[in-house]
Amino acid sequence: MITRDPKILLGKPIIKGTRISVELILRKLASGYTVEQVLSNYPHLTIEQIQACKFATAKIARLSFSRSPPSSPFSIRLPISCQQAVPNSHH
Repeated sequence: MITRDPKILLGKPIIKGTRISVELILRKLASGYTVEQVLSNYPHLTIEQIQACKFATAKIARLSFSRSPPSSPFSIRLPISCQQAVPNSHH
């Protein structure tokens, strides 16, 4: 359900048969949209396609982390708005 084509959106993962990127769907969900709101805004999508976006992202993350050398530190860079919401545990 998720595919890549170098001719579409520079090869970003997209929902097959569309020009809608997985990134766009995840950004919508991360910004507070519900799945129902996404489906309302993109009526040609299905709930299965939205779920496939989530699954594909989890798979990409798992593969990325498994390729990291065990000795390398891991950190996530959050957008400024998210950083302000995360309490600083380094007092």
